[in-house]
Amino acid sequence: MTDVADLLAHVIAHPDDRDARLVLGDALMAAGDPRGELILLQARRRDRAELDDEVDADARERELIAVHRGAWLGELADVTAHVGFTWRDGFVRGVELGRNSLSEGDDPVFDDLLGRLLQMPANELVREVTVEVRPLLEERWEPYLHALARRGLPANV
Repeated sequence: MTDVADLLAHVIAHPDDRDARLVLGDALMAAGDPRGELILLQARRRDRAELDDEVDADARERELIAVHRGAWLGELADVTAHVGFTWRDGFVRGVELGRNSLSEGDDPVFDDLLGRLLQMPANELVREVTVEVRPLLEERWEPYLHALARRGLPANV
């Protein structure tokens, strides 16, 4: 598989294939795509490989995400008060919707966030979605569950 699209499709189909992610990272780097560098930086850290300068690697990772967040996160890039992200090997692995900011009456906000998540360019390997609503009253979850049932979640969740 030498085509980047084929490599990405393979990684999406086999999300735990570490070697495929590394090959994809190399291919993206060769193609000038900054996501390749992010894949390789995060994979090296996860594998606890020694980096020449860990502080520089952390700063570079934050810089890559900050510079490219609009391209990778789409319309969710602008709603950081309501959304948190967990990255793994260059992909968004987890999304936290709410982040202690959704409360009674915010059903339309949640529905909008869920719609943005489904349109997020880098949602290929989202494996986990956490929803936080305050207060945590059982009867308050019904509108959120209806929105989830109506819209669905990214394929790998």
